[in-house]
This record gives sequence, structure tokens and C-alpha cells, in this order.
Amino acid sequence: FHKIKYEDFAEGPVPDTTADSILQELSQGRPVALGLPVFKLKNSHKNNWTYNGALNSGIVFGPAARPDLVDREMRVSGHCVCVTGFQPGPEHLGGGWFIFRNSWNGDFGKYPDAPLAGYPGIGRRGNGAVSLDYVNGYTVEYLSLIPAA
Repeated sequence: FHKIKYEDFAEGPVPDTTADSILQELSQGRPVALGLPVFKLKNSHKNNWTYNGALNSGIVFGPAARPDLVDREMRVSGHCVCVTGFQPGPEHLGGGWFIFRNSWNGDFGKYPDAPLAGYPGIGRRGNGAVSLDYVNGYTVEYLSLIPAA
């Protein structure tokens, strides 16, 4: 049996140590299931996960990194991914990026060999990235399995 590390922030503020907790799990070789809100884009019917920029690059912008694009007042849904790694980055680009595997497979992160300037490479088609700021500000829940000793 496995022990479970689970945090649920649906009813309250997200601690600013959430990203650190996820990084600790990754450092132990444990992937993390991560639930994040989906936000409507400003002046569009699409959202920050399904517009062409995200589908093609795999980079999912949150409200802190792209307030000009993402409407933080309009949560339209949620989405879960499996976080498998982290790439440090400059503060003005979100403070680093969690690399994840998306359940949409090859329909997401279609062009992994053409990363946006200054943003992480996602490694392979079907992967993506969300910023440390997005995780620290908006995580709904996360889960990791800890092997029994």
C-alpha cells in the first residue's frame, strides 16, 4: 500500500509554499497529480488551456504571467495533469515552470521543438508547462503517492 500526500485548497487560499511542496515530491522521484483552474481568455470564447497558443506550445499561461490575456475573474472549469519535472526560470516569466504530461496526448504541445523565446522546452508532444506562479496562486488540489517502507 501507498501513503498519500494530498492537499485540497478548493475552499481557501493557496499557501505560497505549495510549489515548494510539489518540488519536494519531485525531488523524491514522485510525480504529482495537479488540479488547476481553467480561465476564460479576455475577449475570446476560448480558455487558457484550449487556445491555439497553448495547444501548439504546451505553455499554459496563468493570470499572473499574462493578465493581458487571462481573465482571472472567469474560472470556467478545472483540469488535472501529471507533473513530472521542473525547469527554473526568471521571476518575470513566472519563477520557473512545472513540466507535465497532459491527458490530451498529441493534441497538446504539438510543437515541442519550437519553444517560445525564454520559456521552457516541454520535451515531447503531449507535454506542457505551467508557471510556479500559477501553481502557487491557483492550485485547487494535488496528490502524490508515497511508497510504503
